[in-house]
Amino acid sequence: MRITSRRALLATGAAVAAVAAGGAVSIASASSGSTPSTTGGNAGTLRVTVTRPDGQTRTRPARSVRCTVAGGDYVLRAGRALAGRRAAATLTVPGYHGAGSYTGSLHVIVRTLFMRFDRTVSLPVTLTDTGGSVTVSRTLPGTFHPQLKGKTVSATAVWTCTP
Repeated sequence: MRITSRRALLATGAAVAAVAAGGAVSIASASSGSTPSTTGGNAGTLRVTVTRPDGQTRTRPARSVRCTVAGGDYVLRAGRALAGRRAAATLTVPGYHGAGSYTGSLHVIVRTLFMRFDRTVSLPVTLTDTGGSVTVSRTLPGTFHPQLKGKTVSATAVWTCTP
């Protein structure tokens, strides 16, 4: 499998999330479940930069970004659809009380015509008065693809959105 193929990139993303969560990847049919809503709240912008196992870096914007504060939780919802693929993410930060460092819960769903990736991970979040950022970096174990063993994958999301 080429690392630059779409399937390889999706598998790599799944592997990163699985390693980040310390668990297995859950894949279901593309028609199951729902995508997190990106309605309500204030509009914002979000860019995700991913460094692939081969060292190449790609940056992509989200098409829909909303943030709210409700019941003491900071919630960021973002989504993007492109060429038959849809990705949606919901970041929830409990106990929000203003700018600072928190631990948040990130729920990501990626759907293609043939598969669905759905995973929730806990990760450090930095929130500012005008947005925030998260970064995750993992060395892949090679469980699914031995040629990726020892390779590093990282992703950084930076957003602007005032709840």
